[in-house]
Amino acid sequence: MPLYFAYGSNMVPEQMAMRCPAARLLGTAVLAGHRFGIIRGGHGSVLRRRGAYVHGVLWRVSRGDQAALDRYEEVFRGLYRRERRVVRAAGRTTAATVYVAAATAPGRPRTAYIAAIIAAAREFGFPAGYVAALEAIACTA
Repeated sequence: MPLYFAYGSNMVPEQMAMRCPAARLLGTAVLAGHRFGIIRGGHGSVLRRRGAYVHGVLWRVSRGDQAALDRYEEVFRGLYRRERRVVRAAGRTTAATVYVAAATAPGRPRTAYIAAIIAAAREFGFPAGYVAALEAIACTA
């Protein structure tokens, strides 16, 4: 079963349960060399940035769940690409699927979307500075 690194609304267990019923939460993880950003259309993505980190959660997903994620992330339309990236979880590095937006033009977050991400970040105990950065993004909504 593949590993999936979620950094946006797919961190919310209730949302993942609806989209991916076989998914199992493994815990928190970090993607180095990237930052979280909002792109045009109000969607989140990971953007390469040396020295930056994106906090998220790691899921073990079934092949059917991965197909559901591809549909949700609109891979077929080119909104996101499914890529393999190395994340750090539980003191180890591992490869995981990460959805990366095809476009990188900055945008404004949708209020409910960024609020869900901030709530999940707090629930999972992400560092205060990271949560504060998400809250700063929310102020642009």
